[in-house]
Amino acid sequence: MGGTISPARGGRVLHIRVDQDNRGVVDLWFVVGLDDHDEAAQAVARPGLAPAEIEVVGVLTCDVAARWKLRQGEIRPPILGTLPIV
Repeated sequence: MGGTISPARGGRVLHIRVDQDNRGVVDLWFVVGLDDHDEAAQAVARPGLAPAEIEVVGVLTCDVAARWKLRQGEIRPPILGTLPIV
C-alpha cells in the first residue's frame, strides 16, 4: 500500500560545524522534520562527526512545520544565508 509521508509533528533546526583539516571550518544548517532532539541529530550525523558537533539551535512547532510544508522525517538541505524568523 503506497502512501504519502505525513506532515511533520514539529521540527528542529540543526547547526553542524565541520573542521575540514587545513581547508577551514564549514558551518552547515539543516531543517529536520522530527520532533525529538536526539532523532534529529542522528538523522544528519555523518561518519567521523562527534555528536557534540551537532547543535539543535531551534525548535519548529507543528504550525510552523505545516506552513513550511515539512514532512515527517524529511531533511532539508543545508540552509544558506539566514533563517526566516518564525
